Amino acid sequence: MLRNTDIYNDSHQRDINNYHEIEDIAERRDYLLSVIAGTDEIHEAAIKYNCLNPPASADEAAMRIRVLDHRYENKGGQWIDRYMHAFMMLLTMNRASGISLFNKKRKAQCAGYLSELGLVDNAAAKEEDYLSLQLEEWVDFAASYIKVCINDKTYGSAFGGMIHMQDKDAAMKVISDIDTALYEIPMDYELIEEAKPLYKIFKETYCRLLESGTSLWQEYMNGKDH
Repeated sequence: MLRNTDIYNDSHQRDINNYHEIEDIAERRDYLLSVIAGTDEIHEAAIKYNCLNPPASADEAAMRIRVLDHRYENKGGQWIDRYMHAFMMLLTMNRASGISLFNKKRKAQCAGYLSELGLVDNAAAKEEDYLSLQLEEWVDFAASYIKVCINDKTYGSAFGGMIHMQDKDAAMKVISDIDTALYEIPMDYELIEEAKPLYKIFKETYCRLLESGTSLWQEYMNGKDH
């Protein structure tokens, strides 16, 4: 179902710098710090992690750390992915109701989750260089989420895991989750314009990573109004 496509290092222009492939977040951060330090550690880290396209300067590495620190939080030695937390909370949010008091509270919650994703009240995102790196971080998040879902047998199952979904069904469920978290819920609370940049990245990344991704996306959307 997944293409043999590496979004970090292929014959096309890189979508993101491949230091994102360093799975240990502490090591990923240390790699960026080594670039800032400007020592031989840069070369050694680049060899260790096969980072063929490291940050061009210490300033760029420092800005990438700002982006990384917005996404990840270290709690007692465990790195928490704020993007994943916010996405899952959006996915499980209640839809808007006819009771305005509830809707006002839920809209504030929705805006808070979009803020966690860097989509709302992110002053740094107004900086052009920061925004470029933020887009790369979103691509990495989208690719990570999609790959985990497609490869996770628990995700692609029904009735408590007793019945495994067909590959296509699992792939369609991923689209449904993306659509719910980044389109339907924000639309309900009049925050769709804020969510659109990340929704667009998820769509593009999905279509690139999955075989027939574009046609699957179109098939799903054909049954909807948007």
